[in-house]
Amino acid sequence: MAVRRSAGGYCFVFQPRHPHRNRCQYTQPAPSTTKPFNWQQQWYPVAIIDDLDPTKPHPTTLLNKNLVLWYDGTTWNAFLDRCPHRLAALSEGRVEDNKLQCAYHGYEFASSGACVRVPNAADAKSHANALASPRACVESFPTRQARGLLWVWGDSATLELAAATDLVMDDFAEEYVPVGPVLDTMEPFARTVPCMRGVLSSVVFCIYIHLCPHFLIR
Repeated sequence: MAVRRSAGGYCFVFQPRHPHRNRCQYTQPAPSTTKPFNWQQQWYPVAIIDDLDPTKPHPTTLLNKNLVLWYDGTTWNAFLDRCPHRLAALSEGRVEDNKLQCAYHGYEFASSGACVRVPNAADAKSHANALASPRACVESFPTRQARGLLWVWGDSATLELAAATDLVMDDFAEEYVPVGPVLDTMEPFARTVPCMRGVLSSVVFCIYIHLCPHFLIR
């Protein structure tokens, strides 16, 4: 507060002690150099290979996408579980001569996703035209096999990026190792009743959680 003299006497004038502190100061933030995380362009384990039957297709879900897993005699493949002809589920079909066959009209697809057979084609020319159409191809996703697991890349359009991206397996053993001696002993039972595998894993995990602090205290 300051006092000023005027013609009519004295008056009091209120002044801030630090005028510069009342000014609005805004600094433009530096642009972020961190690349946003893309959930689609990652590798995901979708199945245990030993639990898959190579003679038939298997339905699964990844990132809200319905996929079908099938074996072509050399490797496991992952397709969108939808036939491009009538949108029937390819997981309800079968594997014939290392090709995936749709159960609706018998369309057959190779591991690349290309259609190789159209049974209802009128003649050889229409059959060739149908096979050459891009609409006859099924959407295919890159796959890898590692540590006893089948991995699927979440984006079907970035094949080169998938090939250049390593699997995140820092916490995985080099080979398949049971969770512990309890699971090792009960492994035949777990394979007989597949739904028990998760239950046994949870039980062993709880045992470890409760016993490990007891041993550490000693």
